[in-house]
Amino acid sequence: MRWGWGVTLTVCLLSRVGWYFLAQLIANKTGLNLPVSEAAADHWFTWALGALSVEAFFGQLRLPAWSRNAWLGGSLLALGIAMSLLLPSIHNLVLHDLVWLFLHPVWGTGFFVLVNRAILAEKTWSSKLSTPGIVRVLAIVGLISYSLYLTHELVIMQSWRFGTWVHFPLLNALIVIVPLTILAAFLFFLLFERPYIRKAVAKPAQPLPQPQPELFAQAVNQVEA
Repeated sequence: MRWGWGVTLTVCLLSRVGWYFLAQLIANKTGLNLPVSEAAADHWFTWALGALSVEAFFGQLRLPAWSRNAWLGGSLLALGIAMSLLLPSIHNLVLHDLVWLFLHPVWGTGFFVLVNRAILAEKTWSSKLSTPGIVRVLAIVGLISYSLYLTHELVIMQSWRFGTWVHFPLLNALIVIVPLTILAAFLFFLLFERPYIRKAVAKPAQPLPQPQPELFAQAVNQVEA
C-alpha cells in the first residue's frame, strides 16, 4: 500500500468525523438532513480493519501482539455494549455525538482483535486436527453469513411486531430476534444462494502440445526464401 496502513486507518477514521461535521454544516445551512449513520464514510475504518486482517492472514504483513489479545478484544466489546446502552439516555448533545463518533470504531476494533485471535486459535486447532464443538456449530452461521448480512435488517425492522417483553428489550432480542434473523437467513440461503453454489468440477488434464518439426522446417524455408 502506497501510504501504509497507519496513514490509511487514520484517514478512514477522520473521514467519519469529517462526514459528521459536513452533514451538520449542510443541515444548518440548507435544512437538508443527510443520512449520517448510514453513509459509507462512517464505516471506512471498520472496513479497513477487515482488509488489514485479510492481508495479515495471507502473510502480507505481521500484526502486533495486542491485535490478538482476547482480553483487549473482549474489553472493547464490553465498552461498545456499555456505550450502546447509555447512548439513548445521554441528553447532552455534544456528549451524545462524541460517544456516537467513537461507538463504531470501538466495536470494529474489538471484533478486529477477536477475529485475529480466532485465526490464531484456528491454526492451533488445525495443527492438532481437533476443532471445538462450539466452533463447528457456529460454522453453520458462518456458511449463511452473507445471507444473514442481506436479510437481518429486514427482520430487525419488523422486530416491533414481536415485542413480547417490551420492558426487557435485550431479552426480546436474544430470545426472539436473533433466532428469527438466523432462520430467515437460512431460508434465504436455501432458496437464493445455495442453488447458485456449484462445486468445482475437476477438468481432465489437457495434453501438452507435441513438437511438429515439419512446421518448423516450413517456417525456416519461408524465411530463407
